Amino acid sequence: MNEQERARLTTQGEQLDDQFSPLDLSGFPQFNKLPAADFYDDRFSKRYGDTPLSRNAGDLKAFLRKPDPEALMRAGLESGDPTLLEEVADIQGLEVVRQFKAQCDDYIPTNANYENVVSVLAANLLGNDDLTPDEAVEELERRGQWTVENLASAWQSLKNAGLAELPAGTARALTEAEKLEVSRLAQAGRGDAAIEKYVEYATGETPSVEMLADPAYRQACDQAVWYTFMVGTPDFAYTAERAAFIDHYCGSRPLTIHLLQHAWSACQKKEAQYARDQALGFTHRPETPPTPQDLDSLDDGQLANLYHNTLGEYVKSARRSTGMLA
Repeated sequence: MNEQERARLTTQGEQLDDQFSPLDLSGFPQFNKLPAADFYDDRFSKRYGDTPLSRNAGDLKAFLRKPDPEALMRAGLESGDPTLLEEVADIQGLEVVRQFKAQCDDYIPTNANYENVVSVLAANLLGNDDLTPDEAVEELERRGQWTVENLASAWQSLKNAGLAELPAGTARALTEAEKLEVSRLAQAGRGDAAIEKYVEYATGETPSVEMLADPAYRQACDQAVWYTFMVGTPDFAYTAERAAFIDHYCGSRPLTIHLLQHAWSACQKKEAQYARDQALGFTHRPETPPTPQDLDSLDDGQLANLYHNTLGEYVKSARRSTGMLA
């Protein structure tokens, strides 16, 4: 019997069922009506994959190895099993930590950093700093306050207060007391001692000659020199424009007090020149470079004049420059 004949007889049997009593087809399973293609029921099972037909043993095993929090939460609420609810909280808490570490790549997972971050959150969000770290985390998760944003904010607060453990060579922010000590040394003319003390506080390590040749400590050393110069130079007042000028002057060279002094001198001359021009009524307008169309319209003589004038301006500026070895 082919498929078409079987379907025809099955249909006739269904029509007879509607007119008379149902036929006993228990001995003829091939004539029984087939179930619907999709017999999936949300109330009893989880849908694996995009459609019910894509469910397979691999999907089920993957779910059993690592069930998603939504399914565990529903199972915990319906069964009243607190263990499942705790597992959901743990999964969600670990995901928050993973995202936090990805966002704050300077965070080192040490016991001190963990306890300090949790302590900040407990004091600021729970108003209770007597809880153990585990108790505080559990309460923060219960209140929905164990978030990436809150963790990042607490971590930044620790760094600003100089209480964070950072990777080797990373410069942390100094406390106000540490800054004051460095400032006193710099203002007393002890620049080298001020720089060493800054590096010690910023890195938590004793300064050494090896640090100068280690790229990992470049940031800490440059920050120490810059801060010592700022607080130890009586006629220097910080502005964003001056900082930008000095940064451009120094370029990629490692900072030294001598280099910063030269940069500050050049900045003062530039400011004085600008002030004189302003007093004489000169206005500084940025020069617009010629466009390709402008150059195409020049004849050979005009191009030659433009070339020699540009070359002359370059020579003048080169003479004014202190050079890369200054």
